[in-house]
Amino acid sequence: MLGGLRFNDRKEIRDIVAYLQFIVNPADSERMKRIINEPKRGIGNTTVEGVLAISREQEKSVFDVMKNADQYVALARSAGKLKSFASMIGYLRGLFESDISLEAFVNQVLDKSGYKQMLIDAGEEEKERVENIEEFVSGVIEYEKSNEEPTLIGFLEENALVADVDKYDETADAVVMMTVHSAKGLEFPVVFLPGMEDGLFPGMQTMMADPSEMEEERRLAYVALTRAKDRVYITYTKNRMLYGRTSYNPLSRFVSEIPDELIDEELAYAPRTDYGHGSYYSSAPRSYITNSQVTTPEPKRRAPESYGAPTAPKPAAKQGLDFKEGDRVFHGTFGAGEILSAKPMGADVLYEVIFDKAGTKKLMGTYARLKKLL
Repeated sequence: MLGGLRFNDRKEIRDIVAYLQFIVNPADSERMKRIINEPKRGIGNTTVEGVLAISREQEKSVFDVMKNADQYVALARSAGKLKSFASMIGYLRGLFESDISLEAFVNQVLDKSGYKQMLIDAGEEEKERVENIEEFVSGVIEYEKSNEEPTLIGFLEENALVADVDKYDETADAVVMMTVHSAKGLEFPVVFLPGMEDGLFPGMQTMMADPSEMEEERRLAYVALTRAKDRVYITYTKNRMLYGRTSYNPLSRFVSEIPDELIDEELAYAPRTDYGHGSYYSSAPRSYITNSQVTTPEPKRRAPESYGAPTAPKPAAKQGLDFKEGDRVFHGTFGAGEILSAKPMGADVLYEVIFDKAGTKKLMGTYARLKKLL
């Protein structure tokens, strides 16, 4: 709606989103201030400031302070109201952690908070606000239908992404983070593309799929590169932990397709790559100038002896990767326990361990530092 109020900027939508965000994060004082009197609960500004002050001084969440309001002299007069509000939030947090559907949960928030009833009681003048809330719930339903594992946090992230891209201000003195899809049609003086690795971009599923899928992702990479007016910085890592496993991904094949004259190498180490465009040792990170007329100062380079010749990544150490089901082990934090399962994952092993006191945990062998007990 050009020239109109954006849907996500409407007060009732901002209020409901604030409720959901506070339920997810009860330490969020800004959202607490927004919703504590929506609808009216007779909790004054002085009381709210008192809650915030105690929260800061005792390093407790605002939710914990309100839940125990009767223990603080400064909050004594409003303790009943604060505890009632905290009790309602606590009930909704319990629902949030249950297996209730997202649609049902949001409807419970609207009901238990009294927010929807407040608008209904206001009559015709608030009818549009009620309809907007119902439209918001429709968006929740659509999110659930289009996601195999819908979550409240996932919905809030998606909702925030839509709202933020819609409100993008190119004159703001700020860094903007977004997906490549969201960046279509936008341009920036400088663009950073982190994680440009085979397995991430292009993704592993794309690499194993039909060639047409690769072409689609190549077009997306082109979109990412051409968002920059002056310069693109591309980074990747020697290794990373992803989905519970350690991976050693080579530089994205799309990077090797950038003409050499547009590349300005800065650092000196990366795994060797060869995708039919000539073998070379690429650098990490490298900056890619999208305009060959741009000139940059000569990058600083370390002396060769400070990093030595490029070498392939070393495989994970074997220590901690040779336990089997039934072994008794000790962990520095969780104590003694028993291996329930051991699943190889790349160069690592995922252990499921039931600890005597800490319950069941899933740990990567490389980092768990488990010790075998006799």
